Amino acid sequence: MPWVFVLIWATGFVVARFGMPHSPPMSFLALCYALSLLCFVGWIALAGVEWPRGREQWFHLAAVGVLIHAAYLGGVWSAVKAGIGAGTVALLAMTCSMLADRATWLPAVVAGAAAVAAYALPLKLNMLVAIAAAVAMGSIIDHSRPLRRQSA
Repeated sequence: MPWVFVLIWATGFVVARFGMPHSPPMSFLALCYALSLLCFVGWIALAGVEWPRGREQWFHLAAVGVLIHAAYLGGVWSAVKAGIGAGTVALLAMTCSMLADRATWLPAVVAGAAAVAAYALPLKLNMLVAIAAAVAMGSIIDHSRPLRRQSA
């Protein structure tokens, strides 16, 4: 079911853009999380998935959940509420995730430079240019690495 995750995650910035005029960011997110919880508990029950065992597993899941959903998405939705475009916030979030790995630093820098250089393009095409530049740079880097030999 990876397509379900991609569909839900990809529509998040669109929902943020249309939901922000009607609700404070954290209230809207709390409502989204409550509805998601109901859906996922039902899905877990139908799939017969095992619940986490022990206090340590619950603690790790809670810590990751708070960091991802409260810190990351709370910041994203607050930025959209403050008037920053959903596309700009999405590009910043993508760039931050690219900076997590040294192999993607150069594509991230190229994407940012391309977005700034193409800022004057109509219809926010600078975002498309930035994404294309990052993908192109990532492909160049990926294809320039020597292939590792498999030892028998």
